[in-house]
Amino acid sequence: MTEEQLHKVSPADLRKNTHEELPILPDHWKMNANVFERIREELSQRFLGRIGDLTEKQIEATNEVRTAVDRLTISSDHLEGLTIRLNRLTWILSVLTALAVIVPVGIEIWKAKREIDARLPPVVLQPPPHSASQTPIPPPGSP
Repeated sequence: MTEEQLHKVSPADLRKNTHEELPILPDHWKMNANVFERIREELSQRFLGRIGDLTEKQIEATNEVRTAVDRLTISSDHLEGLTIRLNRLTWILSVLTALAVIVPVGIEIWKAKREIDARLPPVVLQPPPHSASQTPIPPPGSP
């Protein structure tokens, strides 16, 4: 490339080169401050463009993560409420189960006692008859 062609290198010409080709261009061309400056500017523009694109993608990803965290927080709160409710219902079920076991056992015990009482003859308590040996002895000195 001639000296005149080097001075005519435009940013548009540099944009045609790939990202990998730009750093090695000064080796192929005679080192010229003007061309070197153009290459540096083109690389800077490309890097700024990439940084801008990556920044936008990072902002989008951050917003997606924020949305996911918000959903997870709401879901966690809901799950915590359901867990508390399940715990309360478990205690209620435990009490009802205990009652369901105790009440029939109590009823069976009551029935068995009534049947036993019905089979036995009634007990009538009568005072024992008086006998001579059971006659009270008056204390001494009494008439």
